[in-house]
Amino acid sequence: MSDERIGKELRALPRERAPEDFTRRVLHHLPRTKRRRVPAWGYRLATATAVILLLVVPMSLKHWSVSVNTGSEAMLAEIEAVRTEKERIEQELRQLREQAAEESPVVYLGGNEDVGLVLDVGALLNRSTESAGEAAAY
Repeated sequence: MSDERIGKELRALPRERAPEDFTRRVLHHLPRTKRRRVPAWGYRLATATAVILLLVVPMSLKHWSVSVNTGSEAMLAEIEAVRTEKERIEQELRQLREQAAEESPVVYLGGNEDVGLVLDVGALLNRSTESAGEAAAY
């Protein structure tokens, strides 16, 4: 027989109702087990443990969140300091570029009472950039 046919036959059987005291009689015939008595100190220990957990866990979480916030604030302050330093360096670099564009860079090489040796680096830089442009054209 197939499972489908068996299921169909079982559903076709008439329904029986259990008597009113069926549950009571079944429970009455079950073997009785002795209840374990929890000692009085067990309840006290469980209560003390619950109180400790309820006090310690929130305080630990608060301490942890404060330390996390402090760490992130310190990190943000350090990032801001790096940004400020970067802006200062960029400003100095802009000033140096402007100053170099305004005046021709000259290097004093030395000399004596009669002669002073001076090298115009701007002319050298212009020649090197022109020759680099010509070399790039090839």
